Amino acid sequence: MGLITHGVPAEYVLSLKQRFGIDCFVETGTSVGNTANWAAGHFKQVITIELSPQSYHRASARLAYHTNVRHILGSSPEVLKGLARSLPPTIFWLDAHWDIGDRISQGRQCPLLEEIAALAPCWEQAFVLVDDASLFLSPPPAGYDQSQWPSLGQVVNALSTGHDRFVACFEDVFVSLPAEARDVTIDYVRAGGDRNRRVLGRDAIPVRKTSGNNGRVAAREQNRKHRGRSASPGGTLETLVGILRIGKDVERTERLRAAIKEGRVSWETTVALAELHLLLPALWPALVEKRLAEPVPPTLRRFLIERERNSADGTARRNVMLFLEDRFSANAARNRLIRAQLAEIIGALNAAGVVPGLIKGARLLLAGDRRYVAGRTLRDIDLLLAPGDWAAGMEAMQSVGYLPIHGDHDQPQQGAALVRQGGSAEIDLHTTPLTLHEPVSLPSYLTAEGFWERAATIADEGLVYRLLPAAEALVHGIVHTEIADLNYAAGDWTLRYLHETAVLSQDPAIDWSVLAALAGTPLSVAVEAHLLAARDLFGAALPEGFAYSPAAHRQFRRCRRNISHPRTWRRLSMLTHKFRQAMSEWYLRRKGYLPEASGGRKALWRARLWLLRHLLQDYGPRFIRLLVGGTDDPLPPPRV
Repeated sequence: MGLITHGVPAEYVLSLKQRFGIDCFVETGTSVGNTANWAAGHFKQVITIELSPQSYHRASARLAYHTNVRHILGSSPEVLKGLARSLPPTIFWLDAHWDIGDRISQGRQCPLLEEIAALAPCWEQAFVLVDDASLFLSPPPAGYDQSQWPSLGQVVNALSTGHDRFVACFEDVFVSLPAEARDVTIDYVRAGGDRNRRVLGRDAIPVRKTSGNNGRVAAREQNRKHRGRSASPGGTLETLVGILRIGKDVERTERLRAAIKEGRVSWETTVALAELHLLLPALWPALVEKRLAEPVPPTLRRFLIERERNSADGTARRNVMLFLEDRFSANAARNRLIRAQLAEIIGALNAAGVVPGLIKGARLLLAGDRRYVAGRTLRDIDLLLAPGDWAAGMEAMQSVGYLPIHGDHDQPQQGAALVRQGGSAEIDLHTTPLTLHEPVSLPSYLTAEGFWERAATIADEGLVYRLLPAAEALVHGIVHTEIADLNYAAGDWTLRYLHETAVLSQDPAIDWSVLAALAGTPLSVAVEAHLLAARDLFGAALPEGFAYSPAAHRQFRRCRRNISHPRTWRRLSMLTHKFRQAMSEWYLRRKGYLPEASGGRKALWRARLWLLRHLLQDYGPRFIRLLVGGTDDPLPPPRV
């Protein structure tokens, strides 16, 4: 099979595109959208199909920027059957087979044969690539249902259907192509054979998977290649911060302007870091506001787009300002659709006698600065329902076409996620403003009962909803990202929320006295550390005399270290947090190690030793791997 790549073999696909003039790329199995995102930069038309509603809506925020991408929710064989007769010569990337953890398609783990059969009307001009060939070359690994997977013979026979098809397997990919693609494929495979010998020989270069979630590692490694080409000694982070920082800092802006003009900014790593933290659409308006960029004229725009699409090898450098402007425009258009979707939902709830509470991004859509909201990436819409309104609220949502994808809609304390075919965003319904991993004393306005006592009723444009005051809403956002999403425990800077805090802090209506109520609570250090980072990185406007504890400064230094050296430090932070949590009395009682009737230090330590023995049995042999990970075990990025 030769050298194994992870994801689509880009060089080979682009060689087919150029040789045969192919402008259409179809993918099954969107997942997080990596492949469709790549294809959008090289093909005039991209179609990507996803069965899982949750994966579909997660990827929608990323793919919405691309005007040439059609993202379809549905069964890949059924969708392909409907598309096949109308498609031009097309490259098909078939990657919809099941992965462990995917519950949606568990009952239909591998639709490959059905996908191939659906392509019959366009088979003669179909350039078909099937990912994960190794899953068909031998029985699938443990955890897969072998009865749902075709044999190697069945796959090869299906791919060989038709007149004079060329079928091959290389780089963990099956290909089935028209006969005229034989020569270009053989040339590519032979060149790949030479590369294999180099990889296996003395001059081996490790093959590194960069398509996973840990974008910070990739960005850091790319930044080494651009050493000396960044806007300041801090590199990519300082470039991103310099662009997005609130307020007028003439000296910093002029340094950044000079770095851009002289080509010392690594746009590749800056864009990668911004995309990881969902800040990419915010770059363009910030650049324009600082007069570091201006809109690309239409004539030049058309020229640049055609040059990119007609590049012989796909290596034409994309104009970064054009790219950033397009991303912002697409995000702004998507947010307008989400705002209309939110208004429709509130109207349906109001008609059922339900007044929802708006939190996080939903609050910003209706009550935030529209200039900021246009560049704010929205992944879902979070709404709060009073427990007594849950049944009526769920019925109202279903009346306008929304169906739950996870959560128990009969158990309001668990919340529910809902989607609708054609909807721009997933809807998350809650009955409590925060769901925490351990018991923590919260201010009353962050509890299920206290929210409704503190939230004001807003009637606007025929809609009625509830909102927390600006200061309390700001604290809610901070506690959610730092405590509920465990970013404080991991030592992560969630740049998206730090930037949002800096923007919202400019509101003169914020009553900063709410912070005094947090003093001495378990939340105080996390909130202080977040505000300290928001001020120093993005220019948050905090009250005079606001004091930071030594613990907040230590957290600041810890996060700065982690953003440069994330893997081991971050794993150690999370393992330490999980261990402390496991040794706590509430956890031991929840898991049954400490009976409710037991008390005293002796019983507590007996329960801790019992749990420790089980932890060593389960995780002891894998402790080093848990600590340092591996190339096939990427560490998840910050929860953004």
